[in-house]
Amino acid sequence: MLIEQHATPRSCASLLRCGRYAVRVRHVPRCGSEPPVVVREATVKVIDQAGLVPPPSEDPADEVRQALAAEAAAPDARHTVIVHARSPARAVGDLLAESGRLNVLSRDSACFAKDLLVTIEKLAGGDIFGLEKYLCFGSHVVELELRHTDDKYMALDRLLAHAAGLGLGTRAQALATAADELILNAFFHAPVDAGGARPHAHLPRTTPLCSPPDRPVVVRYGSDGVCFGLSVSDGHGSLGSARIAQIMTSQLRARRRAIDLSHTSNELGLTAIAESVTHLVFNIEAGRRTEIIALVELAGPPRRARGRSINVFSRPLAAPEQAGKPVAG
Repeated sequence: MLIEQHATPRSCASLLRCGRYAVRVRHVPRCGSEPPVVVREATVKVIDQAGLVPPPSEDPADEVRQALAAEAAAPDARHTVIVHARSPARAVGDLLAESGRLNVLSRDSACFAKDLLVTIEKLAGGDIFGLEKYLCFGSHVVELELRHTDDKYMALDRLLAHAAGLGLGTRAQALATAADELILNAFFHAPVDAGGARPHAHLPRTTPLCSPPDRPVVVRYGSDGVCFGLSVSDGHGSLGSARIAQIMTSQLRARRRAIDLSHTSNELGLTAIAESVTHLVFNIEAGRRTEIIALVELAGPPRRARGRSINVFSRPLAAPEQAGKPVAG
C-alpha cells in the first residue's frame, strides 16, 4: 500500500509503525508554489499541514485550509487524509463543509498513529464498520440492543458505571451525554418513510417510540486502556456525508440558541459531541446502516482546547460484488 504525503523538500521515505502493521509513507517534495508530484499508484494520500510550504499560519482555522489548498492542487488522489495540529472542532467542521474530503485527523493525539492506520485501512479496504477497529486487539466491547426509547436509561446507566469504573471523571458524563444524543437521533431522526420524509423528526424527544423489529438501535462501548469508545448504530442509513458537513459548519452552530431543545435537534447534538470528544467517526451505508463512533483519550486532562479528529466513511447500497468499496467523503 502506497501513501502519498506532502512534506518539506528535505524529507525522504519513512515507515509508520503501529502494532503489527507497517505502512509505507512516500513523501512528495513541494517547492514554493510548484504543484506536488502525484503518485498515481497511491491508494491514500496523507497531507500533513506541518510539512506545507510556506509554514502554516498561527490561526488554527488556516492550518486546515492550507492543507485543503495543497490537496486541491493534486486532485488525482483516490482518497485523502488531512492531518492538523491543534485545530478546534469548529475549524475542522468548516474544512469538512468546504472540501468534501471528510477525513481530518489531529496529530496532537496519543492515538494518532493508530487512527491514521485505521483510516487508511478503511479507505483502501472498504470494511468501514466496527468500534473494535479503534481499540487494541482483544479489547472487550459491550453490546446492547435498544427497541424502545425507554431502553436508553438502562444503556446510559451501564455506560456511566463502566466509564466511572475506569476513573474517567468528567469524561464519563460527556460520554453519557453523547450516547443520549446519538440514541435519540437514532430513534427520532434516522427513520424515513417510503417518500423519504422523517416521520418522527417533528416529535418532542419525550415521546415514547419503538424501533422497527428488524432495525433495533445498537449501543456498543469499550476501552483498551488508552481510549474509551462508544458507538450507536441504526438500521436506516439515512444520514449523508453532505448533511454531516452542513451540520458541522459554524453557520449552524450560530443557530444554537434558536433551536427548541424539546424537539429533535441533531444540528445541536452532533456539533456539541464533536467539541467534547477526541475523535468522531461516521460510518454510513446508504439506506441500510449508520454507525457513529465517539472516542475519548483516557490519559491527561480533558481535551477542551486541543485538536479534534473527524472521519466520514460512506458507501452506497451496492450490488453484492461491489459491496465493501467505500466512497471518499
